[in-house]
Amino acid sequence: MGYGKLSRKAQLKMVETIAVMFVFFILLVLGIVFYSRMQTVTIKQESAERFTQKAIGISQIMMFLPELMCSEEGVTKESCFDYYKLRGFNAVVDLDTDNKLYYYDQFGYANISIQMIYPGGNDIVIYDNPKPQWTTLSNFPTPISIYNPKTKVKSLGVLMVKIYQ
Repeated sequence: MGYGKLSRKAQLKMVETIAVMFVFFILLVLGIVFYSRMQTVTIKQESAERFTQKAIGISQIMMFLPELMCSEEGVTKESCFDYYKLRGFNAVVDLDTDNKLYYYDQFGYANISIQMIYPGGNDIVIYDNPKPQWTTLSNFPTPISIYNPKTKVKSLGVLMVKIYQ
């Protein structure tokens, strides 16, 4: 008789141990799933930050391109573009394959344009190389000054940098 009670106690302890291990593994699986989802969200946020940083970097490169900067009496002006240099830049890039490759290394898949704000006018496309089958587009505007050396008039514009991913 005593042997039967020990057997039942052992079985009960065994069932308890299995139940505890089952709960432990369920909690472990839930923890792993939660952690992996959090990692996915973090990776997406970091990717978006890098994408925005790339647009900012291209905008900074554009701001200091000697090919586009304006100058008055031999002095280069900050955040200022020469109107006629802007007009001819896209034609020069499209003129030669070496030019296309050089600026592709600088800008990659992007669309860079100038929107004339005051006193108005036509938008100027500086660089246009859209990525085939792109999924994400980042737009980064920067206010600039546009100088017309013929009329010696400064205009207000916005440098629009669109990056394709």
